[in-house]
Amino acid sequence: MPRIYYPFPAKVSGIDERGGAFEVDATVDNMCAKGLYLRLSWRIKVGAKISIIVRLSTTAEAAAEAPQVKIDGVVLRMEENNVGACGIGVKFERHRFL
Repeated sequence: MPRIYYPFPAKVSGIDERGGAFEVDATVDNMCAKGLYLRLSWRIKVGAKISIIVRLSTTAEAAAEAPQVKIDGVVLRMEENNVGACGIGVKFERHRFL
């Protein structure tokens, strides 16, 4: 499936691995029609349901006026790196433009 590789800004919310609610800023690394991969500094369990608002902006100057899409999805995988961030693979369940 074709993928878009671009660092779109995002806001992620859901329940973390300890059972607490969270809302954090994140960066989408890439996405396709069925899912996306993003980086964030929060640990989430595989199988968790999360909501993501992605701002479809290609420049910082255009970010305020860029279209946004709200995505509800499920975490398919979580990869930790050595600087405390995680890579999260998410499968889309629903989406809508805001």
